[in-house]
Amino acid sequence: LLAAGADPARWIAFTGVGDFAPVVIERLHALGVRAQLGTFGALDSAAFVEGPAAYHALLDAGIDVIATDFVPIAAFAVQQWVAQQQQRPTD
Repeated sequence: LLAAGADPARWIAFTGVGDFAPVVIERLHALGVRAQLGTFGALDSAAFVEGPAAYHALLDAGIDVIATDFVPIAAFAVQQWVAQQQQRPTD
């Protein structure tokens, strides 16, 4: 794809469902590629019980797109996470 001139900034890599390797996320980001994770099953069940905070660890790990059956909860989790990031002091 790179040899064909495709722009990695326009790509989204699906990293699987549930478990993911942080090193994969780091490598994708180093190439300018966003990472998507499916949360169907256990992660979505946790979000249904625990609420939006169940998704925060994914965002902390660098997941850019959450593929979920619980879109409203995930969307609220992203809003909360972004607000928390904006409140953190910068170095």
